[in-house]
Amino acid sequence: MRKYKYVLVSLASILMLLLTACGSRSPDEDHAELPAAPVEYPTQVQEPVVNPYITAQPPIIPRPVAQQPDFSDDAIFLVETIEATHPIFLMDSHLPENYAKIRDAFLEAASMPMSRTDFLWAIKRYSTALRDGHMNLVPWGGSALNIEWAYVDGNLYILCEDGQPTDIEVIYIGGIPVENIFALIEYYFYFENHVERQFFNSMLSRYQGLLSLAGAVPAHNVNILTNVATTLRDGDSISTVDAQFTSRVQFPLQTAPEPISYEIFDDVFYIDFRIMMCPEFYITSAFCHVHEAVLTAVEYAIANGMRNFIFDLRDNPGGSSMIGITFLNRMGAGWPQFGVYWRISDLFLLTRTDWHDWQGDRNEIYFTPPNPATATNQNDVFISVLTSTLSYSAAVELATAVKDGRLGNIIGEPSINAPSMFGAMHNFTLPVSGIPLRVSTLRIVRPDIHADQTTLWPDIIVPAQDALEVALEFFRNKELGA
Repeated sequence: MRKYKYVLVSLASILMLLLTACGSRSPDEDHAELPAAPVEYPTQVQEPVVNPYITAQPPIIPRPVAQQPDFSDDAIFLVETIEATHPIFLMDSHLPENYAKIRDAFLEAASMPMSRTDFLWAIKRYSTALRDGHMNLVPWGGSALNIEWAYVDGNLYILCEDGQPTDIEVIYIGGIPVENIFALIEYYFYFENHVERQFFNSMLSRYQGLLSLAGAVPAHNVNILTNVATTLRDGDSISTVDAQFTSRVQFPLQTAPEPISYEIFDDVFYIDFRIMMCPEFYITSAFCHVHEAVLTAVEYAIANGMRNFIFDLRDNPGGSSMIGITFLNRMGAGWPQFGVYWRISDLFLLTRTDWHDWQGDRNEIYFTPPNPATATNQNDVFISVLTSTLSYSAAVELATAVKDGRLGNIIGEPSINAPSMFGAMHNFTLPVSGIPLRVSTLRIVRPDIHADQTTLWPDIIVPAQDALEVALEFFRNKELGA
């Protein structure tokens, strides 16, 4: 069974505020509400507003441009590759009206001297026009502020140690209003759903690279000793504290080394899918020997009457959908048919050895319609899938297959990844800079076309850390007929 490690660094100067705010909540407030519905944000970066609560405003230092490399050829190559490969260009209803404007602005910007980091951010801006969450790559290389906060309903709130938001609101970071920082994030990132918006606004508002773009911290010479004035509002009280940067952005850490493991809880077969691939051999096969060992154990359990299963996909970043398809098939549960828009491009055929014999038209869209009726369940298994905010790609696809195929339920949190998504990423490298990038070659549509296409809602919504115990309790009640 997996174990999670969470890193939480609190500032001594707000400890008393946290103790007061966290200790005064009513029992009903101990449970986080569902994420708010999507909010419309400005598409242009706002001008910085002076913070009236501090006197020393941070200087906005322009990035030096002398003797910077020329990225214009890379930018042209990038656009040509994306337009020749990504399926959105052959799907008339999906290409946004402002695509050409964003593309042309990118090419113009890349024709001017800029740093490598600035070029990566320019790529980020261009990629928003593709409306593809799989291309939300962040130009990492920075660190994060050592305060934990969360974006909720358009505002930023300090968190308690249990991860729940307090009433203490962050209103300025480094002299910049948080609204400006959110607008900047919106400018550089495309959000597939409101869960993704909440996640990225919470995380990137602490990220050094984004705060440098916003003018909240200098663009250069930032280290762990750099103080960032953070202004807080607690009711009518306004205070400013100094935050510092930690070594890196923190994520939940999975400690187990294997991509998959299993455990049996009474009459429930628990499978912990940590990643939907075999990391060492993914180039040639998605499967490791451990996958086959777990499949053998699953088949033995079914042969001996076990019918209750838990698929733990919490924080699973995805990989190959063949992992999920194979597991369901070997369990006697047929995969519901997803709708698929395939774009058979030159890059797709170059990188997919299993399509080398393709004789059909190139640069065309081929569509397979969704059909949930293809799902079967000959062994009458019931699968509870555990999800978290960071369940992604092939993990979300497997969870969607279980839900739309009526093979079980989902317990946990909705994901930042939509159940209808672009995917099947293929790698390419920019010829001058050597920057590695990826591009989607297909779009899948969830089998149930009447269900929410942007958010995969769990049947039982609970914090991810509680999902396993809730699932076990669900099966205990199921056996008792409750």
